[in-house]
Amino acid sequence: MLTSKPKLGHTRRDEGGYALFAVTMFVFVVIIGSVAIFSTTSSETMLTHHDLEKSQAFYLADAAIERARARLSHDADWRDGWNNITLGDGTYSLTISDTTVMSYQGVKIVATGTVNAVTRRLEVIGQIPSTVQEFVAYSGENLEANGNIHADPGIHVVGSAWFAGGGGLAGGELTTGPYPLAPVMHTEPGDWPGATHYRVVPSLSGSTPTATVLDRNGNDITSSLTMNPADVMSYDSGTQTFSYDFTGNGDLDDWFDYSSGVFARQNGDASVVVDFGLPSPSPPGYQARSDVHIAGSGGNGRMRTTVVNTRFIGSGDAQRRDTQYWMGGEITYSHIKLIPDNGVATVSHNITVADESVFLGTSQTSALVFATGDFEAMQNTSHMYGALVALGDIHLAGSHHFRFDSEFLANIPNFLIETWPGFGGVMLNIVSWRDISSPGA
Repeated sequence: MLTSKPKLGHTRRDEGGYALFAVTMFVFVVIIGSVAIFSTTSSETMLTHHDLEKSQAFYLADAAIERARARLSHDADWRDGWNNITLGDGTYSLTISDTTVMSYQGVKIVATGTVNAVTRRLEVIGQIPSTVQEFVAYSGENLEANGNIHADPGIHVVGSAWFAGGGGLAGGELTTGPYPLAPVMHTEPGDWPGATHYRVVPSLSGSTPTATVLDRNGNDITSSLTMNPADVMSYDSGTQTFSYDFTGNGDLDDWFDYSSGVFARQNGDASVVVDFGLPSPSPPGYQARSDVHIAGSGGNGRMRTTVVNTRFIGSGDAQRRDTQYWMGGEITYSHIKLIPDNGVATVSHNITVADESVFLGTSQTSALVFATGDFEAMQNTSHMYGALVALGDIHLAGSHHFRFDSEFLANIPNFLIETWPGFGGVMLNIVSWRDISSPGA
């Protein structure tokens, strides 16, 4: 009799095969699904990063154009341009050539911003101003002087001017009366791109003065510094004034040297800003102020850092031109040369020059000095190359030399460029502006 083999074993083998096939397919689908999810997430991340780089490249090109406008303000014949200048996370380049704008002399500017593989390109056609308005010193209130003052080309005073002791304006022109001259000042970190920004906040620990140092994002970095500003602090309870004393060439290098100092420039940044103007977060509180004393030895001290010691308490740009909407302390300079990399030497509520060995900017590196209150130079001789703006009074005694040098305009932040006196007269008059980036850039 013929008999058939049981099918049980075969059935089990088939079921095992199917089970193995099913498990294999499940794993394959899961893996494929994971790859799809990973691929989608990765693509979204890449697109987001690409969009960020596009924005960064755009702002680099725009910054190059603004700096070219400043350069043309004091050198209308400049046509050199720039090639692969590093700024932030990328570079910018700029070409400039002659053209004609409505029968007037003009220029064509093409600026390129590059971040990694992303490039943005802007084209500007502008008219070269026929005249350049210059001023070396401006007082939003009054001028009081006792001695010989040399101002090239001149000083403008909104209020009254008073000279004593047989002195006067030995050189230059004095003009008085209402005139909307003062640029708008900002001290907020966001308005100083490309700068390593430190914010020094004073407070009291019992009766002992102390300080917290914040970066531009408000992070407390005090413990990471090699020295603490509390080491040079004192406090006067009668006047509710914190004082910082940075004296001597060694101290200046220790604190303000770009490469090795406490307030050092970070990689990729073009300058350093240190702001002492913030209010105390605890008693004595908001009304307390800080005074900063910075002195070299024998006139050899050099400062590349922009020092700020004032804060805005108003609202709107119009009030930024009025001293009553600013508060803060005083910066005193002696035996020092201010040679800032971003064109702005110092911004303080009150600024005092204490001896003859003070250079506010030099013939090689001019500077803007901005007092949201008063400027005072009361002893011997001082020299300025650049421009002085005081929203309050200017007090001078001795012999002081002010020489306008617009070189600093090429480096100051964009908000200052846009509000500088005579904007559109001093600066290039823009006729057309367009984005000529290649499609898909």
